[in-house]
Amino acid sequence: MCNFFSCICLKDGKVLYKHKVNSHDILLWLHGVKDETADREKMLFARVEITPPDGDLSKPLKQWEFKLDEKITPSWWSSKYKKACWNALKEYMKVHVRIGKTVGELYGDNLLALVDCKVNRITYSTVSMLDRCEVESLDRSYIEGLYNSEIEFIGESNIRTMSESKCKTIYGSTVDVIERCKIVVFGTNSTVRSVRSSEINRVRTSFISILYNSTVESIEGTSRIGSIDDHSFVGGIEAEVIVGHVCGRSRIEESKSRMAINISNGVRIDKLTPSSRFFNIDQDKLFCGSVGMKKVNVKA
Repeated sequence: MCNFFSCICLKDGKVLYKHKVNSHDILLWLHGVKDETADREKMLFARVEITPPDGDLSKPLKQWEFKLDEKITPSWWSSKYKKACWNALKEYMKVHVRIGKTVGELYGDNLLALVDCKVNRITYSTVSMLDRCEVESLDRSYIEGLYNSEIEFIGESNIRTMSESKCKTIYGSTVDVIERCKIVVFGTNSTVRSVRSSEINRVRTSFISILYNSTVESIEGTSRIGSIDDHSFVGGIEAEVIVGHVCGRSRIEESKSRMAINISNGVRIDKLTPSSRFFNIDQDKLFCGSVGMKKVNVKA
């Protein structure tokens, strides 16, 4: 398994690397370099990795580990080649990594990482990792991993993983996984595959595949929730919301929604209105308080 920063050091001193490519084999293929010998006298290149401690790019370079990733050390290898690799890393970091910076706007950038930064606006950009940052606006961008950060607004963006972060508004975006986050408004044509151990004040006209061990104050509009699971709490479900499955000792305080389906496994629903409909209910495992028309009137 190759790690960042991976490069190929040639016998002539040239260092080969490519943005977001950490595979030595792919680097060799991209640059047309053939791996044809294990004879240390005839080797024309050496594989090299320079990695930060605990994967933390903000650590000083003097704390990074240099590794000659070869079983056999080429006969020509010396300190000057090692220095060339360090210089290549520094050049790469200048272009593709921002650490501890105050940035007005990133527009159309393709970065490996933003760490400990304050950014006013990120637009039409790709960032592999955004960690410990404060961002006013993230718009029409792709973020692979968003960690330990505070975002004022996320609009029309794609995020693979959002963890340990806070956001006031997510609009028209797709997030694969939200975990241990606090979000004020998640809404208007947004989609998330999984919400885990998080707090969301309002979900509006959005789709959530799985709500797991989380708290949502209200779900509104034409939202769709695939599953509410594992001790989750929902304050209110309103309007045209459809919930596919509620289970795992979850609690719904009040439902004004038109429909919910598949209720089971220790679920608590405090209040339902006559417009709510439920199917495939395991009544032995369902606690229901006031249901609007009658004290308890729940049918499969």
